[in-house]
Amino acid sequence: MKTLTSVFVRLGVGSAFYAWSACHAVAQPLPAYERLAADVSAHYPAILARQAGVTEAEANVDVARRQFLPTPTVQYNSNSNGNNTSTPSLTVGISQPVWTFGRLTAGLDAARERNRTATESLQETRNSILLHFTELYQSYLAARGRMAAQRAGLNRLQGMNDMMTRRLEGGVSAKVDGDLSRSRLAQAGSDLAQENALQRSLLAQLEQLAGRPIRPAEIPESTPDPDATDPSGSLTDRALARHPTLLKAQATLDTARADARQQRAAQWPTLALQVSHQSYHRPQPGTSTTNQVFLSVQYQPGAGLASTAAVRAADAQVTAAQDTLEASRRDIVTALVADVENYRMALERRPDVEQTVRSSEAVLASYQRLFVAGKRSWLDVVNAARELTQAEVAMADLRAQLLMAPYRLKLRTGDEPWN
Repeated sequence: MKTLTSVFVRLGVGSAFYAWSACHAVAQPLPAYERLAADVSAHYPAILARQAGVTEAEANVDVARRQFLPTPTVQYNSNSNGNNTSTPSLTVGISQPVWTFGRLTAGLDAARERNRTATESLQETRNSILLHFTELYQSYLAARGRMAAQRAGLNRLQGMNDMMTRRLEGGVSAKVDGDLSRSRLAQAGSDLAQENALQRSLLAQLEQLAGRPIRPAEIPESTPDPDATDPSGSLTDRALARHPTLLKAQATLDTARADARQQRAAQWPTLALQVSHQSYHRPQPGTSTTNQVFLSVQYQPGAGLASTAAVRAADAQVTAAQDTLEASRRDIVTALVADVENYRMALERRPDVEQTVRSSEAVLASYQRLFVAGKRSWLDVVNAARELTQAEVAMADLRAQLLMAPYRLKLRTGDEPWN
């Protein structure tokens, strides 16, 4: 792990390993998001399928545990002799494994690790689905904010176009200024329609994840708290200790090791204690009830001593699982570093974007006055209006990012977003 950390430090992102602790990451929770996320977690089919997989794995643990118990056998034979008489016999027996060179224990360990793998697969799927839901929720908030900015810009352009129409009727302005107003007004209407379509599409995707209709009123307007962070904890250590993808990879590695032990044990014979009782329904001369107690040795190396090749295959699975675990560690750290740096960048940009909005408002108001005084062209005015709309759109994107980034960080560390 030290080597992995040093790599990121050399890349210049080592500071991202120390980010905001999860207990301070969300200073202003979003109840609407958390309710919808809980609905997704409880009802999404992929998550329910993983839950069924956990139930199956638990049953397989019970199956592996019962392998230590005696195995009963019942056999009924209807034997015929040359005199056309039958001598039915019933044989009842019990076989109890005495020594398997660790095969049964390794099988139980493998079943338990598969159960752990199934449990972590459930958590991994839930984490992945919730991360996707969070991204959609952020996109929806951003689209709604951009739509509000586009609507405000459309209203500004409509007012400016009305003013230009009056000036054209009075012969004060040139016809080209009116054409410019109408062109920008049509463009603003097109942008607003595009954002509206995107918002409806995102809402439909959220409904599919939640498994129920969602009214737009269920997602209220929210404003991020600028003091919602506290640079006091290390998210990286938390992610490496708790992220379900890493826990699943570790469980898969432990399963592969247990399978390898089981394959090695299969190369040795099995010693079992067997007890049998045979009785006849209509005894004939020469037949009698028999009872037997004996030790049996069974050895099944497989066709062509295939058990040796099975051991090599199991060892290769262990190596593959080790590499998968290390790759998962790097992927988790990389994604976390990227989200932390994006969050920090958004926090740093917020004062600048807010200042840009204020400056654009002031510039537009000034240009409108200067235009009336004949010191600015109409192109300058409509360009200033467009720049104000663009600044408000950027602010909408930034607000959505600041609202949802703490939840993304919680998911990146393996936590539930509502915890």
